[in-house]
Amino acid sequence: MNVNIISKNASSLSNYMPSVPDATGNQGTLLTEDDYYRLDQLTISVLVYDNMAPGHIVRVLWKGRRKDIVYKTAPQTVNTAAPMTFHIPRMEFIDNIGDTVKVLFSVERAENNIVEFSGVFHLSIKGQSLDLPAPTLEYNYGDGSIKVIVSYPGMTAEQTVEVRLIGKTMYQPDYIVVNNLQRMVFDIPNDWVEENRGRPVLIDYAVGDINKISK
Repeated sequence: MNVNIISKNASSLSNYMPSVPDATGNQGTLLTEDDYYRLDQLTISVLVYDNMAPGHIVRVLWKGRRKDIVYKTAPQTVNTAAPMTFHIPRMEFIDNIGDTVKVLFSVERAENNIVEFSGVFHLSIKGQSLDLPAPTLEYNYGDGSIKVIVSYPGMTAEQTVEVRLIGKTMYQPDYIVVNNLQRMVFDIPNDWVEENRGRPVLIDYAVGDINKISK
């Protein structure tokens, strides 16, 4: 009797990749403008991998345009072999608009403390037609109020501008039709400023019209 024995490394993670269920373009590999405009955070899914077991420590790694910086999510410990969910902060994917990001996950197995890495998922983040620089802030030393200033090349009266401020809570007023071709000014509520004093916040804006928004 001839017996063929086939050896397979069942513990290898290279055949597994995370997925991005929030990405609706190109069969889940493209984060569209509509996707990233509405998202406060990006969901990353890690499915069950071979020999997934309680005690394994899993985290997601996000490699964007800055090659010297890798964003790592907080680690999660496996309690049972089941899909896991992680989140990438908004500022990470907004900072990579127009680029392709590498997403993977790592597993530290409790039995040997060896860290293994999954295959790489390439997520493209759609570029935008407008060149939108970051907003600026204007502080009034008289009354202590703070305003968001939006100014970008090609401002027209047919466009709308909508700002969003994300801190302890999110403040997102209704969009305003452009009424100043040099700059648009938005007031920040004093109570929002006070509740976020001393903490980092994210301020961004969207430009477009009722039917189309470029972010």
